[in-house]
Amino acid sequence: GAIKRLKEWDAKVTIIEGKMESFIAKAEEKNPDKKIYGPGMIKRVKALAVRANELRPRMEELIELWEEAFQPIEAKRQAEAEEREREALERAKEAKRQEELRQAALRAKELAAAKRREAEELRAKEEQERLE
Repeated sequence: GAIKRLKEWDAKVTIIEGKMESFIAKAEEKNPDKKIYGPGMIKRVKALAVRANELRPRMEELIELWEEAFQPIEAKRQAEAEEREREALERAKEAKRQEELRQAALRAKELAAAKRREAEELRAKEEQERLE
């Protein structure tokens, strides 16, 4: 949510800070043979550096404020997600248990049918022997 986006922005500020270090280094170059920026550009880079340096404290303050404001909401969402996951796991376990019971009942029914057939065959055999 919002905290995630703020952290993404914070990562972007980190990238900007890295690029600004490079710009500042080029703007502060003392060797005239290596200078690439003119006086106007140096002035703009330094002004931009001031603004860029203000980003980090602002981002940290915003992140802290958002975390304080949204932490209870995020915690509630997390707890609800964990509860849904736990309930889904319980439903899956119950479904598995029910399937195992159904399979056991089916095996018991098949076993009982086999025993009845066996008993009937035995009675039929005994009846046949008696008639002979």
